Amino acid sequence: MNKSGFSLIEMLISSALILFLLSGATQLIMTSLVAKRNAEFQLTASSLAASKLEYFKSLPFEDPALKKGEYSEAARIGFSKEILLCEWRIADIDERMKKVVIKISRQKSSQKKVALVLLFCRDLEF
Repeated sequence: MNKSGFSLIEMLISSALILFLLSGATQLIMTSLVAKRNAEFQLTASSLAASKLEYFKSLPFEDPALKKGEYSEAARIGFSKEILLCEWRIADIDERMKKVVIKISRQKSSQKKVALVLLFCRDLEF
């Protein structure tokens, strides 16, 4: 007697093969989502740090906002639900130079950071 259709063994093998291929595709999708999230953080954090540096560059050398110390603030950029922590340290190198170091990290996790450094010179006016 000749039956048309699939046997149980054939169905099990095809199901296992499909499951194996789907698990590989799922892992690839998860890895790409993590990479996308990290890239979005890098872009947003770099933009925030650059805008903060531009703000400092617009200030005169003797401005009180450029006095020596460590500061921080929390910021949310755009429509992102993630809150970024912006920390900056201003140091006097000498009476004519200042150094500003800005670090941006996720508020809940300080593992990944973006850091930028700006040197101010009174004689060069930047």
